[in-house]
Amino acid sequence: MFGGLFSKRAVCPSYSRIHEAKAREATAAARALVKLQADRIEAELEEEAARVKAEDGALASTQLSVVARLEVANNSIARIRGASAARRHATSQLVAAYIDCLSAERAAEQQLHEAEQERAAAQQAEDESAEAAKLAARAASAVRIKQRAQGPVMLP
Repeated sequence: MFGGLFSKRAVCPSYSRIHEAKAREATAAARALVKLQADRIEAELEEEAARVKAEDGALASTQLSVVARLEVANNSIARIRGASAARRHATSQLVAAYIDCLSAERAAEQQLHEAEQERAAAQQAEDESAEAAKLAARAASAVRIKQRAQGPVMLP
């Protein structure tokens, strides 16, 4: 403050050199400490950056894995939908074929019923014809018997 007259350096030059050396050592130690802290902080930042980069890589690979799984799932869904559509189509064709079969069976039963009715009618007509033939034969026999009983008939 007052210059060099009352300073310790002016009074004792060796005191000044001793304290300056200690101050330089303390300053060097403080600088080394600050450098160590800066190096530690820089190492922590590098570790954090590496961790973030690794997490980003993991997230990217996870995202790719999820995308791949979604693609596989979508392909599976598409195959299932295709198979389901084919199954529905086949089922509808089977139902249509079954309905056609039932219709054909009903038509065949109807034709069989009509054929049986025609056969029964033909049998009845045949039976009636046979009965009529028997009756005609009896009538003819009765006429001959009657004619024989009357005697010979003379025609003019």
